[in-house]
This record gives sequence, C-alpha cells and structure tokens, in this order.
Amino acid sequence: MVTLTKRSAITKAATEMFVRHGYDATSMDLIAAAARVSRQTIYNQFENKEKLFRAIISSLTEEAVLPLAEPGRKGLSVRSTLLRLARSILATSLRPSTLAVHRLVIAESARFKELGPAIYTSGAAHAVGQLAGFLREQTGLGRLDVHNPSMAAEQFFGMVEGFHQFRALIGIQPRRGEVEASAEAAVDAFLRAFNVQAKHARR
Repeated sequence: MVTLTKRSAITKAATEMFVRHGYDATSMDLIAAAARVSRQTIYNQFENKEKLFRAIISSLTEEAVLPLAEPGRKGLSVRSTLLRLARSILATSLRPSTLAVHRLVIAESARFKELGPAIYTSGAAHAVGQLAGFLREQTGLGRLDVHNPSMAAEQFFGMVEGFHQFRALIGIQPRRGEVEASAEAAVDAFLRAFNVQAKHARR
C-alpha cells in the first residue's frame, strides 16, 4: 500500500524529472530512481506516464482552488472567499516550480497532441468547474447574480492572473505589493459585475 507521503514523493520527483528532461525523455525508470521507489509502485498508482503527468497538474489545480472547499469558507463572505481564492491562484501560478511546469506543458502539447486536452481537463477546466459551482451556489442563495457561471469563472481567472503569469513566464517578477493590490482589484471588479444589489440599482 502506497502512503500519501510516498505518492507525494513520486509526484515531486516526477515534476523535477519532467522539467529537467522534458516529457518524452523522462522515463518511469528515471522517476522511480529519483523517488526511490520501484517502477511497479508508480505503475500501480498512476498506470502510465500521461496519467502521472495529469496527476501533477491536478494537484496544482486543487492547491489553487483550495479556498473553495466548504469547510474552509464557513462563515466567510463571498468577497472574502473570492479574495482568498485570488491570492491562492496567484501564489500557486507564480511559483517558480509551477511556471516551469507551465512552460513544459506549452512546449510538449505541440508535440503530443493527446496531452493538451488531457492536461486542460485535469487543470484549467477542473478549476473553472469548481468556481462555477461556487458561483452557482451563491446565486441560488441570492448573494450573486450570475447567469452563466462557467463563463464568469473563466473571466474571474483571467482577471486575477492578468499579465502576472505571462510576465513571470518570461522572467519579469511582480513588484512588492503589486500582486495583492491586483487580487483585490480583480475581486472587487468581479463583484461589481455580478453583485445582486448593483444589478437592481441599474434596473
């Protein structure tokens, strides 16, 4: 039986190997040696290299959207939840290791046509689905007025990441305080667009 600690060690080692050697050149043997487990242990957990890579993306996504988990947002306002989410998205997406994985995905998806859709499903699409569910829930409770939760969720991610991720990908780091100010501005702009009171005021 593989513990969560060992599974984490496998995905961490796999991430390092993928970034260092590329998707194609990274073998399960190489990952097994780096993680100090047998190759069969990895196959038992992930079946193949693509599913292991998808697990890495899924883990990053789950980390980014963790503030949407119900126990963690109990008693919080919609703004507080969205602000925590915005901060989490930026903290995860701007981390050097995440940026390295992002560069790898862009590079390798052009060569491995089946990889792009699989990664999108495990990553961005899953994150959008999580946020869309939250927006749908809050609309049902009368706290927001969102008619197309999936589209609104995509807009939220776009507003939050803005040009921060692009600049970071090409080596331009954000100035101190810039990310926090941007997160707050994005959340407030989003709420102005989908706030129930604001909607009624315009009618």
